[in-house]
Amino acid sequence: MITSLAFALLAEATPALAGGVYLELTGTPVYKKSDRQTSNNTLGGDFDGNTIKPASGLGYDVRGTLGYVFGKLFLLGANINSANQPLKSDAVPPAQGYNNFDKNFEWGPAAGLVWNNFHLIGTYFVNGNRQYQIQNVSGDETPAAIDVYFEQKLKSGGFQLNFGYVAKLSSVFGLGVSLVYKSVTYKSETRVNRLDETQNYTDKLFTSRPVEVSLTPLLALVMSF
Repeated sequence: MITSLAFALLAEATPALAGGVYLELTGTPVYKKSDRQTSNNTLGGDFDGNTIKPASGLGYDVRGTLGYVFGKLFLLGANINSANQPLKSDAVPPAQGYNNFDKNFEWGPAAGLVWNNFHLIGTYFVNGNRQYQIQNVSGDETPAAIDVYFEQKLKSGGFQLNFGYVAKLSSVFGLGVSLVYKSVTYKSETRVNRLDETQNYTDKLFTSRPVEVSLTPLLALVMSF
C-alpha cells in the first residue's frame, strides 16, 4: 500500500515527456589532436629534430530517434546515426601532412519505453556504412606516398540501446543525458587506391568480419507533443 502510494506520488510530481510525436537528438562535438604519423613512421614524436605538425579536427557524433508514443509509454519509430572525425595537418618538409577522416552512418527501426522522464530505446540496424580515408599531403613537389579510401558496408542485425533521463524544460522540450551502447558488424569492403588502381576492389566480402562496439555518454534533447 505504501509502495503503491509512493509510486503514484512520484508519477504526479514528475511531468511526463511522453505522448504523441517523439523526437530525440543525442550527440556531442568531438575534438581530436594527434601526432601519430611522422616522417619516420613512428607512433608519435621524432628523433631527428624535424618539426612535427600534429593533425587535428572537430567532428561530431549524433544519434536521432523519431517516433510516436502510444499510451504515454510505448515508442515505435526509426533511428539514424551519423558521426564524422576529420584529422588534418599541414606538411612540414621533409615530413608529409595528412588529410584523414573516419565516418559512420547507420539506420533502422526503433522501439522502446518512455516513462515519465526516462527512456529506453532499442534500434535494429538494417543498413549503414563506415568510411575512412588515409591521404598524405606533401609540402613540396614530392608526390603523396598514400592516398587510399575505404568503405565498409554494414551487415544487417546490428543493434543499439539508448538509456537516459531527460528533465522537462517546457511543455514540449526536455534536456538530459543518454548512455548509448552500439554493436555492429561489417560484411564487405570497397577500396580505392588513387595511386595504384591495381589494388582496388568493390564490395569484397570479409572472411573474418570486423566488429565495432561502443558505449558512449551523450547529451540528449527531446521534443514531445
